Amino acid sequence: MNIILSMMISGNCLFVLYWMVKTVFKNFFSFRAEDILLKICILLFIVPWPIAIESVKAILLYFIEIHEMGFTIEKETPLVVIASDGFIQGNRNFNNIFLFFFIWLGITILLVAYEVRKYRSFRKWLNDSMYPCLDKNLQIFLDEKRKKLNIKASVSLFWSSKSDMAYTTGIWSPVIVLPEGYSDEALRLILLHELVHIKKGDVFFQFLSLICQKLYWFNIFVYFMKMAADKSMEFSCDEIISEEMDYPMKVQYVKLLISISYRQEKNDYASAFSKQGLFMKERMGCIMKREKISRWRRNASVAAVCIMTALSSIPAWAGQRIQILYTDENNKMDYLSGNESFSFVVGKDGMEVNENLQYQYQFVTETGEVYEVQLQEQVNPACNHVFQSGTFSKHLLESDGGCTIEYYEGKRCSKCGYFVRGDFIKEVSYAKCPH
Repeated sequence: MNIILSMMISGNCLFVLYWMVKTVFKNFFSFRAEDILLKICILLFIVPWPIAIESVKAILLYFIEIHEMGFTIEKETPLVVIASDGFIQGNRNFNNIFLFFFIWLGITILLVAYEVRKYRSFRKWLNDSMYPCLDKNLQIFLDEKRKKLNIKASVSLFWSSKSDMAYTTGIWSPVIVLPEGYSDEALRLILLHELVHIKKGDVFFQFLSLICQKLYWFNIFVYFMKMAADKSMEFSCDEIISEEMDYPMKVQYVKLLISISYRQEKNDYASAFSKQGLFMKERMGCIMKREKISRWRRNASVAAVCIMTALSSIPAWAGQRIQILYTDENNKMDYLSGNESFSFVVGKDGMEVNENLQYQYQFVTETGEVYEVQLQEQVNPACNHVFQSGTFSKHLLESDGGCTIEYYEGKRCSKCGYFVRGDFIKEVSYAKCPH
């Protein structure tokens, strides 16, 4: 669950940064730069970067000689111990994460199942209406533009007897479905638009954005991100196509968009021509009046995308990991935590801890001497204090039978016993108190 949260925070950060820059600087980004940025945002939500980072660390450590043995359990760290006989014992933080994970997983499965059912219905409807396009002129135009755009995949062309919209579906073997009743010039514009979608991989990223919406159903930023990504995909297509158009051709293209927008059919499973009817006025203005992007602005956009992506990836590096410990054949495990050594013995009753814990409040010197600490003890003004450094521990029992031990830096006078508590070190919790 921590990995999911790290991915979500990274995606949220990039989308918020994009929204802030977009709000302050208006047309700073070209639509192609926005398209790339929002696709990176989708990848931050989908790709498990924390796992990839841990894998890279593991590969690097394979070639590095490690001298340190053991680890430190920090405050709130989720911890699970796996015994040699298969028994698993987790601390309270791990158990809470486990509970939230299954709640999240259950709701996600229901949403995905509902979406799969909708997709099957859409595919059945589309397949029932499709038949091959045998128009040689359109096939020649398709092959010419596919080569010009350097599209390696084979693209199939079909007519639809039921739909008034053009669709592109299929990730590895794209299929373009054209509506009936349009002129050859209009069909060429539609076909070019859909080929640009294929070139940019928009069908694949629409699929990923839909997965994001189901995985992060509790995150409102994902819904806004998906809307912005769908919009940028259409606007960037218009930007690419209109660059090579003269004014009369732009007018014809806009009229075609308007005529199709009144008949649009909503779906999330294919790239549809004129899908963004809600933004038609803005879309028309961008096609007709958009100025050519200067080189410095394009370079600035690229630099901004790189910087924003780097900043947003920080949570993937800083995310908290669940520490997993394995015992030996006797179900015993020794580890070093801070300045103290402990031993776990795992059995059916949980984790039994052989810990140097003699008092509820105690102070352990650096040489291992243990003293009980009286928290209300008054300072002796006549004593010329000689302090010893060490660790102070506080053993707290919980109402559910568990316990928590808090560790602090400290120092104690070897003459009068006066104690001074220092900074917090760590906290260790047990579901069942073993002390």
